[in-house]
Amino acid sequence: DLAEIGWVCKRRFCAVLVLTCHFSGFTVGSPLKNRKSATVATEMASLFTLLGAPASLRPDGGPCFRGRPLAEMLSLRAVRHRVESPYASFSNGLAERAVASVKFLARQL
Repeated sequence: DLAEIGWVCKRRFCAVLVLTCHFSGFTVGSPLKNRKSATVATEMASLFTLLGAPASLRPDGGPCFRGRPLAEMLSLRAVRHRVESPYASFSNGLAERAVASVKFLARQL
């Protein structure tokens, strides 16, 4: 999921890509310069190189998670892409809680 941190956008970054493991609860965040699908795909690929690719990815239905660059990157790594409903945050509660924590930490900076 993406944590929008618009108040930091003027400095350098507009959002934080937040990935959460549903089995262990391990969460990693990576700052993004923009919200484009190509940027998200590139950053996610670098995280997959570092941590390993998951078996499946369950993002919300945001535009950056529905783009062709992300779909191509996931298919190259054999990651199953299952998009959750964009207006039902309860369906992906662990990720949404991680986003809230990242936003809280960003406000403290």
